[in-house]
Amino acid sequence: MPKKHIYWIFAILCLFVFSAWCADPYPGTLRHILRLVHRHAISAPSERELFNAAVDGLLASIDENSGFIPPSIYEELNEEFHQETGTVGILFWFDEAEKQYRVGCTLPNSSARKAGIEPQDFLLSIDGEPLTSENAPKLLSKLHSPTETQVQVETFRPSSQKKRTQTLVSRKLPVQSVTGFTRLPDSTWEYRLPMFPRSERDEGTAKGASGTNGKPAKKTDGKPVSDAPLYVRLETFGEQTARELRDILTRGMQTDACGLVLDLRGNSGGLLKTALEICGMFVQKRAIMVQIIGKGARTPTVVPNEAVPIWTRPVAVLIDHRTASSAEIVAACLQDWGKRGLPKAVCIGSRTFGKGTIQNIFDLGPLPDDRDLEKETDWRTVWKQIRETPRRGGLRISSEMYLSPDGHMIHRFPDSPKEEEWGVRPNGGWECGISEHPEFQKDPDGFEKRWKTLTLLRASGALPESRWGEVPALDLPLKRAMDFFQAEK
Repeated sequence: MPKKHIYWIFAILCLFVFSAWCADPYPGTLRHILRLVHRHAISAPSERELFNAAVDGLLASIDENSGFIPPSIYEELNEEFHQETGTVGILFWFDEAEKQYRVGCTLPNSSARKAGIEPQDFLLSIDGEPLTSENAPKLLSKLHSPTETQVQVETFRPSSQKKRTQTLVSRKLPVQSVTGFTRLPDSTWEYRLPMFPRSERDEGTAKGASGTNGKPAKKTDGKPVSDAPLYVRLETFGEQTARELRDILTRGMQTDACGLVLDLRGNSGGLLKTALEICGMFVQKRAIMVQIIGKGARTPTVVPNEAVPIWTRPVAVLIDHRTASSAEIVAACLQDWGKRGLPKAVCIGSRTFGKGTIQNIFDLGPLPDDRDLEKETDWRTVWKQIRETPRRGGLRISSEMYLSPDGHMIHRFPDSPKEEEWGVRPNGGWECGISEHPEFQKDPDGFEKRWKTLTLLRASGALPESRWGEVPALDLPLKRAMDFFQAEK
């Protein structure tokens, strides 16, 4: 090719780039600012840190729920939505009497279960370091590591008085987003709620009647404890949450359960699609589940239920100040239709957070920072990193706002006063909180410690059946839920 043709091509390219920059100078200006700050700022932040801060500032101008998702957090978010995590499969608790950590249970298909680690084994050391109160958080976090990570665990079995040191491998295992009243030693969940005392003599610590798996009823004072309600806690709204809940409700409708406790406390939300699927399990076909306002829309778009409801018995929805987003959609839907008895439902607890906006997540793509590949000569390695290593993160942009089926505002703006309509309030006469418990008011620290211990024992499968009655005795919203079902009889 003649040199003059090359010059002409180069000149045209330069003209094209200059024209593009003149037409939209902001990207070039931002790039120039990032380089100046990186070169001259006294704190010498990295270009990646500057980029993250710039994008954060850009999205913060939209609202408080929009933002940049760094690559590491983006991977964690994906794991949460996909309901998978890397773990060796040990659930543990702290034995106050022995001052040591013990195994509550092991997860199915985990390396811990395959290695023969059993409930009640003591955890002595991890990766050669003895467990102490100072290093326990750091060491125990290794039990949840990226896939294929090797973790050396030393245990002691009281029954045989033997120590064992084993190398466990972290595997990607499913994470249940729908949990029950307490985990059992075999890692399954008990979904039937213990009944409250019917008299001063009855301590009410017995297990409920036949569980959702059809087990025979337990007995209290020689009489079966019947029609105990189901208890279901939604930890998040992931890809498998609706399927998990549908299975539990379907089996529950085949028992004599008088109702359902749907615990949404502490649930910060998740996938909108999952929330709508769950609403459809309760409200009548073609009933409005939520109203959505999109960008530039004046009239809300109503989203009707296209499914046939599964659960038709009374529902007590437990909510608190941490219940947000998709969890508020479910709470508002059940409350609005519950006022009409379709189904009979009440919200119990305290006012929800008030996050009534819907965020779209945009993947910024799998391309890594080019500088990491500058010295790489093997094109196969370059291609693998580009295609298989998502490192740019993502964007979370508020694109829609939702209202309850009756049309009341859920979102709480930064300047919204308490008197305004936002969030989901408990039904009249059903407002309460754990902090109102007399024991909490006498000794807040002691109450919190006891409550956290019970929570850890329930989650790890180590709470003995003889102590099940302690949970509703401390949990005032749960006790009020029991009052609701007893009044419905």
